[in-house]
Amino acid sequence: MQIENITPFIGAEITGVDYEDLRRPEVFQQLVELVHRDELAVIRGLDITPKQQIELASRLGRARHPFPFRCSPPPTHRTGIPSESSHAQAARLC
Repeated sequence: MQIENITPFIGAEITGVDYEDLRRPEVFQQLVELVHRDELAVIRGLDITPKQQIELASRLGRARHPFPFRCSPPPTHRTGIPSESSHAQAARLC
């Protein structure tokens, strides 16, 4: 497992791990410590199913949403400027 800082202020990028590695308690504990220290951990190249993602996330605590999801930018009007309602809608999803 390789770890690099994303910025001097926040974030760690992790490479060289797979799902089976993250199931090992010592590796998962290292991930938790990185999140606590850097507030964000990005695991590059991790190919997991939604079920595996839920299993790993459940080890961090109770999920607010029972499914994995990705937040998208709010839709824009023809002017290219997001509407207030689209911002509110995106905020509810994320």
